[in-house]
Amino acid sequence: MKITIIGQQCAGKTEAANILCKIIEKKEKLQTKILKFAQPLYEINTILQVMKHRAFMQEQSELVKKHFGQDTFINLFKKNNNDDATECALINDDCRYTLEFLWMIKHGWTTVHIDADKFLRKERAKKLGLDFLENHASETESPSLAKLCQWRFTNNGSLPALFDKLSTIF
Repeated sequence: MKITIIGQQCAGKTEAANILCKIIEKKEKLQTKILKFAQPLYEINTILQVMKHRAFMQEQSELVKKHFGQDTFINLFKKNNNDDATECALINDDCRYTLEFLWMIKHGWTTVHIDADKFLRKERAKKLGLDFLENHASETESPSLAKLCQWRFTNNGSLPALFDKLSTIF
């Protein structure tokens, strides 16, 4: 079982991934693992002992792609997660680019698009202490991919409402 969740900042991708883990572990008695294309960038934040810094991560992503190729994060994703394919359910919660999305489809991942009202996403970012950066490619590509996803829904409600939607989809 392989599920990728796409959407813009603070649409609820990580919450959805965590909820799916609970649903799968309870209903399917299967271990789950959340995977990220940008895992190396999250690790840099950890090393620097800073909260997730979106602008920094976006700039670093662009530098990596410029110097090492557009598919660098896909190659790292494949390399770092190759052993888990048969041991547990895999959930990716940071598919943001067309190139990543097409790779996921090609490799049999179920695709889920989560949307949320822009004002609500801004409010969520503010509560989390995150900069709201809506004009970067990591934010602008996912809406055009929504129509290609197997599942699509809007997450403008509460966590219980999100849980209900994901339970229905699952």
